[in-house]
Amino acid sequence: MSNYIKCGDIKVASPLFDFVAKELCVELELESVTLWEGLSKIITHFAPRNTQLLLERERLQSHINQWHLDRSHPITPDQHREYLMNIGYICPEVPDFQIAPKNVDSEIASQAAPQLVVPISNARFAINAVNARWGSLYDALYGSDVIEEAGGAERGIGYNPLRGQKVIDTDKPITVPVGEKTLGRLFDVLGNPIDGKEPPQTKINSPIHRKAPEHKDLSTSREVLETGIKVVDLMEPYTKGGKTGL
Repeated sequence: MSNYIKCGDIKVASPLFDFVAKELCVELELESVTLWEGLSKIITHFAPRNTQLLLERERLQSHINQWHLDRSHPITPDQHREYLMNIGYICPEVPDFQIAPKNVDSEIASQAAPQLVVPISNARFAINAVNARWGSLYDALYGSDVIEEAGGAERGIGYNPLRGQKVIDTDKPITVPVGEKTLGRLFDVLGNPIDGKEPPQTKINSPIHRKAPEHKDLSTSREVLETGIKVVDLMEPYTKGGKTGL
């Protein structure tokens, strides 16, 4: 079990505490103590109110369940609405009003956009969430770990032109290595090796979707497709251009 570190009125698991102090706050140029103190105050202030709201939700749900169980005849929409208003589930409509929040980032307070909560450990989910929020796949890729930081393409406070160029370079079809060095190898749909070996040093990578060859480049002779899988090539060889599903 992880050790916990007391931060104000809350306890934080040491791995999370170390991540915030050594990585997150370094990027944000923020003192981790300030972050934890602020979070502790928020939790201390709102936790009792949240507990009350959860109890109220449980009370309402129990009341609604019993109300339906006690009625054997059909219920009209008007009857249903009147009941929900009587128990406080639906509140009376009030005149239009405005709120003036303070110390809230303009990105949240004034820019309408989806807010998606996803596990940060899943890069694909994180990209979807970022792209849904900001509407820019360019920015989403730039800030994610899909673009490697090797070779001077590190993420930082300022814009990194080399990293930006790597994002631009992704605007092309999915390609996979081709050639004799791929025979007998196993790859995923993105062309990454999944057989535990190093990536093949092929001269070219070809898109997974390509235009059909021109008629003059077609051959009418039957040729064997060498798969590199010995049992297939020996016992049941496939023909080039055939419709065998491998």
